[in-house]
Amino acid sequence: MELLQACRNHAEMQHVKHFVVENVPLVVHPDEAVSRRAIDLLERHAMTHGLRVVDALIGATALEIGGVLATANVKHYRPIATLPLLAFRA
Repeated sequence: MELLQACRNHAEMQHVKHFVVENVPLVVHPDEAVSRRAIDLLERHAMTHGLRVVDALIGATALEIGGVLATANVKHYRPIATLPLLAFRA
């Protein structure tokens, strides 16, 4: 979802899909533990860095599984110091 939301056309969407197939071994959906961690992230970063709910859920999911977050919006996640990031460039 994080990568697809920025697509402006079908060619970009295909590029993203190829990137995911090549670099993302697991897609995880939020559960209760993710929701609780997202709330914690919002409490720590919403007012100071403008962290939004969807970004908190995405970051919390990666943290819960000990994974790396693939994102084209690295700046949204920089405040979460313990979150490993994989920058996607179109």
